[in-house]
Parts: sequence; structure tokens; C-alpha cells
Amino acid sequence: MKPKVSLAGLGLIVILVGTALLSLQNPARENLVPYAPYFQLGLQIGVFLLLFPLLRIRMMFRTIVFFMLFYILFLVALTSALWSGHSELVFRRTLMVMITSGCVALLALSDSRPLATFGCLAKALALFGAGISLVGLLVYFLGELRTVNYGTIQVLSIGSFHLAQRVYGPVPYLRLSSLFGNPNTLASWLLVTITLTMFLIFTDRRKSWWILFVLQLTTLILTFSRAGIFAAVLSLLLFLWFSGSRRGLAWSILCLLAIIGIMFLIKPSLLEFRRFSFDLNLRQLAWQPLWEYIHNNPFSGVGFGASYEALLEPEGVGITAHNAFLAIWSEVGILGFILWLCLWLFPVYFAKRFLPLAKNEARSVLSTTLALTLSLLVHQFFEASILRYGFHTLLWVYLLTLMVHLKRGKEYIYAT
Repeated sequence: MKPKVSLAGLGLIVILVGTALLSLQNPARENLVPYAPYFQLGLQIGVFLLLFPLLRIRMMFRTIVFFMLFYILFLVALTSALWSGHSELVFRRTLMVMITSGCVALLALSDSRPLATFGCLAKALALFGAGISLVGLLVYFLGELRTVNYGTIQVLSIGSFHLAQRVYGPVPYLRLSSLFGNPNTLASWLLVTITLTMFLIFTDRRKSWWILFVLQLTTLILTFSRAGIFAAVLSLLLFLWFSGSRRGLAWSILCLLAIIGIMFLIKPSLLEFRRFSFDLNLRQLAWQPLWEYIHNNPFSGVGFGASYEALLEPEGVGITAHNAFLAIWSEVGILGFILWLCLWLFPVYFAKRFLPLAKNEARSVLSTTLALTLSLLVHQFFEASILRYGFHTLLWVYLLTLMVHLKRGKEYIYAT
């Protein structure tokens, strides 16, 4: 009989799954639930406060180091408001990101059954990923194209019920976005859910997970998001590598190369499609002012979370940073940037060091967390969703905390 999820674990699942559901958007990129960010914040803080009297944390050296890095980064981000031209904005965003992240980290460290929690969370998010994939594919293949004032959408009408999604790009290479309004955003979610589905394929061994895996993979491909697809493939390959499935890794690489070859043989015109080129899709317009500021002011920053308002908007750039590394460095200076990298890489180092000691499901959990955190590291060269208020930051903190929440022993179990 599998162990039940602890109360702290249940709190984590409610926070992460609830945040995911409240992140859904319509084709106009408006939240499906009105005032969703406020509901998210209330959910995250409310669940933590409800469970706070029950939290029990056993501090060890690795957890102390992890929290010291987190706390110092919090202080650096908070003090950046003192010299920022957007002090109130910086102060508000720092508290929103850091306090909610701290709540998730404390709940994860208090979880006495993290393997059970991770398994339940993986199932919930895999189903979530399959759900948004199914919606996207149904509208993509059965819906009709319409032009509205904010772009092109597809609409599937079933009686008085309507499903719609925004699409980008030229026909026949339309990029779907499902319930997130942007293909790159959808791909960043599928990067997570596809990896978790692969984890379930290895641990739960039900054939239905393969169906959900193929469903999500098909949707990911139709986003034509180069960064998202590359990061997802990298995550899957890393999972196979860390889990010790060398044969599965070899077959996966061969299948990937075969699929790519067949695609270009059947439809050579794909080579002319801009999504298969190496252009930065205007990201360089955002990267240039950020790098120029870093080059001239490497030690100071414009304030945590304020790179767009302080640097990009005045230059007439209509997009956000699309690079978490440039964004964080330009906002909190080199000290905050180094602390952020240390906070990211310390758990990875610890988890990789103790990976050979892990057995069975514990190894699969550790392999999944390593694969996701490392693929997200690469993904953030082209996107900037970490240390921004939202689901990906909370999941990132949860994964990092999980990797330092370990106990060395014969059974290689997690400790509190």
C-alpha cells in the first residue's frame, strides 16, 4: 500500500495545482478567472498560514545553506528598492515573489512523505497538461479561423458552447496556444508536464500515461516553440540519463533523429519556415539595452522585477527581457545574480552527488527534479519566467527544496 500524502504535501499540491488552474487565459491573453492573481496570492498565503502550526522542520547543513542563500537573495532584492526609480513596484514584486516562494520551500521541508507528494503532484499536473493539450488540438484541427482586433483565433462551436484559442504564424504552419494565449507560454508548461508524464510512465507503468504523453508531445510540436521544444527534449533525455535507462536514451535519440528526418523528407518546405531558423525572433531588441546597462553598471541594478519598466520601456522595446540571466543581473547587480545561480546550482550539485544512492522510486523522483531544473536553466536563456510571480517560480523552488530534503541511508529516504 502506497503511503498517504502528508498535510504539508497536500498543501503543496493545492498551491501548485490551484496556481496552474488560475493561470489559464483566453485568446486575448486575459485571465479566465477575473482577478486571478489575487486569488493565487490568497491561495498560496492562505494554505501556508492554515498549515503553519503543524510544520515541523529538521534543519541540516544543506538546508541551512539553502535557506541562507534564499534569505540573502531576498534581502538583496528588497534593498534594491532603495536606489530604484520604481521603488514601490520593486518592493511589491519582491514581497510577492519571495514570500510565496518561501512558503512553498517551508512546506516542502516539512513534508514527511515527499515521494508520495511528488507522485500525486505529477499525476495532477500530467492530467492538467493533457487537458490543455486536448483543448488545443481539438480547436486546432476542428475549429475555424477568424480574425479579431487583437489577432487570429480559431473557434470550435458545439451548440451554444465555444472553445477558442489564439494562433500565430502563416498557414499551414499555425502555432497553437490552447488556454495560454501564447505558444511559447504553452510550451513552457508542456516542458514541465511532459517530463512529469515520463516519470509516471516509469513509476506507475499504466499504458494510459503513454497516450497522455503522445497527446502533449504532439501539442508541443505544434507550438513551434524552438526554446520550449529543445528544453523539453533535453529534459526527457536528462531524465533517461539520470534514471540509468541508457538503452531508452539511445532509442530516444534515434527516434528523434528519425522523426526529424522524415518530417523534412515529406515536407521540404519546412526548411523555409522561419521557426526552423536560428533567428532570435526580435529578442535581441530586449537583450541589447539590458547588456549595455550591465556592461556600464555591473554591480548595481535597476530594482528587482523592474527591468522592463526601467530599461526596456524607455527604449521603446515592446517585449520583456526573454532572458532571465540578463534580467536578474540588470535588476539586482552581480551579487544578486551570483546568489541566484548558487541557489539554483547548490541543490543540483547535492542531488547529483547522492543520485547513485537512490533506489527505485526515489531515484526516479531525483532524476525528474534534476532533469527539470537543468532544462529550465537552459530554457531561461530565451525566456524569463523564474523569479517572476507565477507557477514556474513556485515549482522551481519546490524542486530545489526537494533536492536538499534528503537523508542518507540504506533505503535512501527523505527526511524531516
